[in-house]
Amino acid sequence: MTTALIVGATGATGKLLLKNLINNPQYTDILVLHYRATGFSKRDKVTEIIHPFDQLETLELPFTTDHVFCCLGTTIKKAKSKTAFAKVDFDYVVNTAKLGIEHGAKHFLVMSSIGTSSNAPSFYLKTKARMEQSIQSLNYPSVSIFRPSVLDGERQENRPAEKIGIFAARLLNNLPASINKYGTSNIQDVANYMVQIAAKDVLGCHIYESTEIRNHA
Repeated sequence: MTTALIVGATGATGKLLLKNLINNPQYTDILVLHYRATGFSKRDKVTEIIHPFDQLETLELPFTTDHVFCCLGTTIKKAKSKTAFAKVDFDYVVNTAKLGIEHGAKHFLVMSSIGTSSNAPSFYLKTKARMEQSIQSLNYPSVSIFRPSVLDGERQENRPAEKIGIFAARLLNNLPASINKYGTSNIQDVANYMVQIAAKDVLGCHIYESTEIRNHA
């Protein structure tokens, strides 16, 4: 039987991932870490932990965790500055990984982004690359990095510009593989595939690109 820690459970993908874990009999106990109440406390097999993400080094988890799922992520526009964006997508993610190591985790699974590269032209993708490199330098037996494209699925927030981008990306889904990797990634597919990969616990670091997520979820 397996225990899990999930960070980012209030986001679109994180919510579906948590539901998947709750319904999966392999997982006996699930910790949901957030900076404010999520509504998951004392429900099913979920334990909610409220703690400032700026102080993760002071947090003691109530039990060891086998798998750490990280769905944290924002945008520079939403964060208001590059510094604030990097705090979420680099600092908080890497510190979550370190927290897992300190509590016995063997597998770290994290959402990144298509196009991630230290040579990428955008600060967003360069930050994702730094995050991936830092995660890989930690002592995890297994690291799984997921690089979805434009996330497509039901969201609480109404973002007109994002809807236009999703519509355009959908047009690429049925084109040849060299192009359709830039099509949409369904958030349910991403959540499902993360749990599928977690169950395998393959040693080493493995990166799963958008096309593979779409074809195997």
